[in-house]
Amino acid sequence: DASGEGGRHLRAHGAPVHDAAGRRIGAVVVLHDVTRLRRLETVRSDFVANVSHELKTPVTSIKGFLETLLSGALDDATRARRFVEIAARQADRLGAIIDDLLLLSRVEQDGEHLAIERGPTLLEPLVKGAVDVCRLKAEEKGVRFEVRCEPGLEARVNGALAEQALVNLVDNAVKYSGGGERPVEVTVSREGAWAVLSVRDHGVGID
Repeated sequence: DASGEGGRHLRAHGAPVHDAAGRRIGAVVVLHDVTRLRRLETVRSDFVANVSHELKTPVTSIKGFLETLLSGALDDATRARRFVEIAARQADRLGAIIDDLLLLSRVEQDGEHLAIERGPTLLEPLVKGAVDVCRLKAEEKGVRFEVRCEPGLEARVNGALAEQALVNLVDNAVKYSGGGERPVEVTVSREGAWAVLSVRDHGVGID
């Protein structure tokens, strides 16, 4: 493909051509370029996989905290309140994801313009919220966190989406950490006009 956009997918339909005496004198082949259709199918497949992951994270988190409460944490009022607050925040995130899916459905049907709402957001509570979501799994694996964030640092983001992205990174860091003495490091720093969020672990990594 000289366009540099990758290969093309063609669908071919062929039929023989006969003369008046019934002898085959050739064939007709019709080619349909289905490249765009294949790409859309790939995008849709990737989208479904990504959405499944996005939905699974808050559901797993809510289930984990509720199971911890039922196994005895209800007797500790301070811990119980913190776990319920985190579960409630994850339920809100689940609702936000579903709202996004409904909006995407309307966009697909009506061609409505899609814009992600962004605004000044304090990053310290966002980071602490993401770490709290993953803390239960981290404790089960013997993984500890080291969080560094400048107080009062703001960025113009969509808070719910930014926190979900950070939860995914921290969750993977915990999942692929070996535990031990080296922590999962979650850092927010200022670089000129930008705020940089980073998550670092010292485990086996992901292929």
